[in-house]
Amino acid sequence: MAVVSLSEQVKALKEIALHLHHAERGGLLFVSTPDAAADAAIAAELRLWVLDEVQVLDFTFHPEPVELLSLSHHLRGLPPPQEKSALFVFGLDELPPEARKTCINALNWGRERLAWAGYSVLLFVRPKTVGDLLFHAPDFFSWRSGVFEFDLPADPAERQKSIAHLRLFAPASLDHQRRRYSDYIRHTVQWLEFRGFLQVRNIVRLPLEDVFVPLWATDIAQPRLASDDPEQRGEGRRKATSELEELRLKTPRQRGRAELDRALQAHPRLVVLGDPGSGKSTLLKHLALQATKGGQSPGRQCLPILAPLAAYAEARSQQSSLSLNDFLPRHFSDQGLPDLMPLLTDALTRGYALVLLDGLDEVVRADARATVAAEVQQFAARFPRSRFVVTSRIAGYSPGALGEHFTPMVIAAFDEEDIERFARQWSRAYEAVVGMSPEAERRAELRANQLIAAIASAPPIQRLAANPLLLSLLALIHYQGTRLPQQRVELYRLCVEALAETWNRARSLTGRPIDLHLGDRPLDAAFIIRLLAPLALELQRRGARGLSSRPDIEARFAAHFRESEDRPQPEAQRLAADLVALIREQTGLLVERAPDQFAFMHLTFQEYLAAVAIAEKGQTDVGPVADALAACVGKDEWREVVLLTIGCLGIIQRRDQAAGHVVCQLMESSQGQPGEAVVLAGDAVLDTWPGGVTRGCRDAVIGKLQVTMSDSSQVNPAVRAAAGRVLSQLGDPRPGVGRRPDNLPDILWCEALPGPFTMGSDKEQDPEAYPGELPQHLDASIIRPYLIARYPVTNAQFQAFVEDHGYTAAKWLETCWTDAGRQWLRKHGSKGPERFGHPYELENHPVVGVSWYEALAFCRWLTERLRDSVYAATVWRKGRLETSHVASGAFEVRLPTEAEWEKAARGADGRIWPWGNEFGFLNCNCAPTGLR
Repeated sequence: MAVVSLSEQVKALKEIALHLHHAERGGLLFVSTPDAAADAAIAAELRLWVLDEVQVLDFTFHPEPVELLSLSHHLRGLPPPQEKSALFVFGLDELPPEARKTCINALNWGRERLAWAGYSVLLFVRPKTVGDLLFHAPDFFSWRSGVFEFDLPADPAERQKSIAHLRLFAPASLDHQRRRYSDYIRHTVQWLEFRGFLQVRNIVRLPLEDVFVPLWATDIAQPRLASDDPEQRGEGRRKATSELEELRLKTPRQRGRAELDRALQAHPRLVVLGDPGSGKSTLLKHLALQATKGGQSPGRQCLPILAPLAAYAEARSQQSSLSLNDFLPRHFSDQGLPDLMPLLTDALTRGYALVLLDGLDEVVRADARATVAAEVQQFAARFPRSRFVVTSRIAGYSPGALGEHFTPMVIAAFDEEDIERFARQWSRAYEAVVGMSPEAERRAELRANQLIAAIASAPPIQRLAANPLLLSLLALIHYQGTRLPQQRVELYRLCVEALAETWNRARSLTGRPIDLHLGDRPLDAAFIIRLLAPLALELQRRGARGLSSRPDIEARFAAHFRESEDRPQPEAQRLAADLVALIREQTGLLVERAPDQFAFMHLTFQEYLAAVAIAEKGQTDVGPVADALAACVGKDEWREVVLLTIGCLGIIQRRDQAAGHVVCQLMESSQGQPGEAVVLAGDAVLDTWPGGVTRGCRDAVIGKLQVTMSDSSQVNPAVRAAAGRVLSQLGDPRPGVGRRPDNLPDILWCEALPGPFTMGSDKEQDPEAYPGELPQHLDASIIRPYLIARYPVTNAQFQAFVEDHGYTAAKWLETCWTDAGRQWLRKHGSKGPERFGHPYELENHPVVGVSWYEALAFCRWLTERLRDSVYAATVWRKGRLETSHVASGAFEVRLPTEAEWEKAARGADGRIWPWGNEFGFLNCNCAPTGLR
């Protein structure tokens, strides 16, 4: 046995690599290390030494019965080895004692199959296991070509230094650095991890590329109409109109959306915005993986530089002068990749770098976020030939934060096609883990169809499935045979409980005797959540990367055992240390991001558990909960916590009155911008209705939303628009936007009087006027009063025409559509308006995906439907609603003429804008408001 000291490690690695390079018919090497983490570190070093010369595959033993003898089965299913192939085998010592004993016996009698397979097998074990193999698997042991013991330090910091020492002797050429770095990227991002879900058979990870569904996004860049030159501004308007017409001819998937993979080719600077769980980080991993394969730059090299901006912000908090350029090599050095500065500089300078910066919103403090954003801008300007992608939650991004050279794009929610594609890919990848056979293919198809049907069966589940993270969780839960939840907070509860239960099951598999310390108290999900919820709340308050040190966590756990479990201090400390050790060994809710630094596996789970902690404060009096949430208004990083806290009260605890009281108190918060608290309260009701709050609370919120969206004096346009969107989803009761009880459009009319009016524009008064508006003149063509709709026709109102078979019924085709319209209809095969996605499809929004033929047919259809009886028209006169009864057949609905439209808009006094002669951007949806 060769005992490897620190000074001898490089020599030992070279000897192992030499064996792998020259072994013709395989062989067996034992690599003895202190623990599983050391296994991974030494294996990573070996991969670097044999990179591009030896094909390396992995196998890990698992405790399920099917896995005990599966190494030989695994080898049987592998492709014939290449000239130089190695199989790294892990996990023997992590098995329970009986399972480990059975596997050792199986290795002994299965040695010939290992030899015949032709692979060089590296078995990573503990020192004691080497002796066990000698005595209990002597035939297997005798096949060995060498045994190497790596005695790495136990202290994480010292161990990291030892590993870094190995890297100093690696070849320093750029080609070698590039191969080493690409190998690191592939091993870091190529898997979607599901280790926290022991309920999902023995599946611990799925290949990212097998599951990944391309993300679509909408470009939210606003047209630039701010030129001082009127002709340029007019040209900008004409170009926007032309682009809109071109957009009209595209399919729903093409219109206004682009695959983000392709968008990067058109926009070398992208900021990708999305909701929590929308796939932002997964997208960056996909881009990084594709770049290592050449997928991002056909015919040229590409180096993905993937880093979290929260880590940069934390580093800057310790060294305020630290630039992003200096941070990146330091960051990768912390990941075990020292001396990358030459490679990074070469890639950035020569323009083959793809810089992927994740989580601008995770820089919690607004001033720090602005500083980081400025550093990103400077960094991008310094290396103009390289491409950049930055991600952020929508709520944490200020328009223009990264400057005009970064194109903002918002990730679109999954549609039905995306959901179905994901379900089928996920099911196939799941079944393929244990081998894809005809039976497995049939099983995958059946599972996918069941999942798709379960999602389609309920609109609430469909809404959840539109989010990639939630869809992944739905798939996991569905595979367990559990009923799919219909509300977000319930889904998070199921997932958190499943992850918490993982630790209990892992404890029983590893045999850790923590239950002996806890007596008859089971280490169940409820207990784990009670421990972790206060920690999550503290990390949420702390911001930054949400990291907590091992001593800090142990102290918190010990305090719980001491104060809540009445344990003596020494026993409480032992229990806390045991639990933290268990957390280190099993991937669950908490994961070790760096040596002795822990974080929640996803920010979503931290936010949910923080919400649990806040909700627990309202067991007897919800006042503290209401106060805590009211203080969060206007703080983007707390938005999810607010929504989930109300969900915990109303859905999980089934206290709808308490949740309703908190929501009503939240509306009165003076924090944030005017109206922002009302919109947040509306989102909370939307997130929990039905069942989470009382109807009285819902009605009160709807009333406040109406006031907020109509208050142009105090509330800015963005908040007013947000209020309108939430109001639509809760049910907009305003006259003129929905339907009547008989399902016909509820049009709110305004009366326009006859008589001459000033029509057209005067260039001296309105320099921005189009040529077609000239000359200004007195028009006297309107000789009768008429009614014009106060609002544009909404999606809800036009849908009444669609539901009445306005596109297909023979009587409507004959009476409502013109000859040219019918010809257009046959050519396009339309069954309704073209879809533009959220928010354009909200019921109270104007219908926008219709042609002139469709608009004309709608008007004629409505005329026919109103002929049946006296029409009670609702008319807005002098600031109040009145009812005018129109005799049957005396009413025609049609599109207005240009003169009728202009007179209704500008009135009799010749004003330039409907509100006066001065442009006011607060009165309309225009570029300066930033609205979509």
